[in-house]
Amino acid sequence: MKDVRTIRVSPKAGARPRRIVSLDWARGLLILANLAMIAYLYPSWEQLKHPQWLGVTAFDLIFPTFVTLSGCGLAFAYARRVDPWTTARRVVVLFGAGLLYNAALTGNLDPTSLRFLGPLQVYAVLVLVVALLHLVVHRLRTWVAVTIGWAAVWTAASWAFYRQCPTGVPTRSCNLSAAVDLRLFPADHLYRQGALGHDPEGLAAMAGALLTMLVGVTAGKVLLARNDTKVTAGRLVAWLVAVALVGSLAAQVVVPFKRVWSPSFAMLAATVGLTLLIVGYLLHDRPTSQWWQRHRERSAEPFVAMGRNALVLYFGAHLVLRQLYVLGDPTLAVWARDSNLLGVIDARLFVAVLFVAAFVTLAWGLHRRRIYIHA
Repeated sequence: MKDVRTIRVSPKAGARPRRIVSLDWARGLLILANLAMIAYLYPSWEQLKHPQWLGVTAFDLIFPTFVTLSGCGLAFAYARRVDPWTTARRVVVLFGAGLLYNAALTGNLDPTSLRFLGPLQVYAVLVLVVALLHLVVHRLRTWVAVTIGWAAVWTAASWAFYRQCPTGVPTRSCNLSAAVDLRLFPADHLYRQGALGHDPEGLAAMAGALLTMLVGVTAGKVLLARNDTKVTAGRLVAWLVAVALVGSLAAQVVVPFKRVWSPSFAMLAATVGLTLLIVGYLLHDRPTSQWWQRHRERSAEPFVAMGRNALVLYFGAHLVLRQLYVLGDPTLAVWARDSNLLGVIDARLFVAVLFVAAFVTLAWGLHRRRIYIHA
């Protein structure tokens, strides 16, 4: 992915473009928090597991937040034009990497039962749709209309379907994934841990994930359109409020639900990413006191280093941890859970610190060498 996330701080001719820091800072903070949480708490804390069915946990918010911020990044990537060959390569690489990632997680290389869909494949489809939308949608107000319009359409469609369910809410036997995805894909190639693949990878979930990404794309358009930093901050806050309001209204008719990425969940989960983005913008992109102006670039750099390689760190960390605790030597998990190092340091905390430090060091080394691994 070409690194084109720059914005102009002044409309005057010859003004030098300045890279926006808030997006990379927000993604880096998300990745660091995710690493710390999963390294220390995985796999015991209930908030780091998907609910058995209905409900939302902290773990459910991680990937949608990543999708929101990625949507913002795509707004910058496609700000000038859509390169069809670059987009095609990006989609193919993401989809192929997703198949390999799924195979590595499960240890299953059998093509007859290979998991076709997964988070990277979902992301690949979203990238393709957003790229196509950039061919016809250009103005900020149009992106707002598209996002709110899709929220209304998907909420209405979900409500119409679920009102036919016996309880009026999604169940394992009555949900959009079962109705749509199981007719399109063999069950053997869908998610293994959900009931018959109902979690959150098929077309039904992609529709909700697209809504989450559109929220991020629109936020990116707000940043691209800025001339005055106070106006931009106000617009970002206004967009956050609008998204929260629409999500709350959608929740009155369709329960927030990660298993099939319901429209209310899509909007409300996106507010987490928007909040991080706004905080980052106020800290690192909006003019402030001279003291903070001098120090904020250095303070942001560790987070920027992680944010600019967010994709590889996010999926790489989950893959490594899965190998250590599930597919690898089980004594590691026992040692980390039950032991104390020299009777003083909790060994589980010690392992978590080493785990996080290893990925922070990797991100810092790549950043210092200007190596950024994108699709």
